[in-house]
Amino acid sequence: MKTYILGLASLLWLATSWNVFTPVQSKQRAAETRAAQEKRRKLEAATVACVQPGLLQTEREFNQRGENSGPVLEQGRYGRRAKNWFSFDVPVDPAHPMSLMVTYSRGEAGNRTFEIQVDGVKLAEQAVARRIPKKRSGFFDIEYKIPGEFVQGKEKDTVRFQATKGNAVAAVYGIRLLRADARR
Repeated sequence: MKTYILGLASLLWLATSWNVFTPVQSKQRAAETRAAQEKRRKLEAATVACVQPGLLQTEREFNQRGENSGPVLEQGRYGRRAKNWFSFDVPVDPAHPMSLMVTYSRGEAGNRTFEIQVDGVKLAEQAVARRIPKKRSGFFDIEYKIPGEFVQGKEKDTVRFQATKGNAVAAVYGIRLLRADARR
């Protein structure tokens, strides 16, 4: 049997290399993980369609079109941006009120302003500010309520991101059509 003696430097390395939790912290972390999994499960249950811009197969499946548009990759996540516009044909569920959830990045190099249109009708105007250098980047979601007449009697809608005010469309990293009446 070998005996190992760990010096202070070795113990510090272990403590910084592994997440070390007290029993209370461990229970709290487990509860947070379960809550996040439940939130994700509810989101998936409410989802009618989920589009991952920037991936060839998904873009084909949802009939991606655009002008001066291209795929991007940030922090291992694919997306799409445009100087002019891009769109996707996305299934809807006319039996339920719908909302559109779009994922953006806090890492934009410049200010972006654009419109979100559904079948050629303006749904919302959106601005995404340029990243402040010392601020942490990451992704965030914005949810837009879709009026009932936008989906009534339809199987799909064309969701278009259109540049405005001489700016480009911010990179979009996810598009999700949701049943707005589902519990989340």
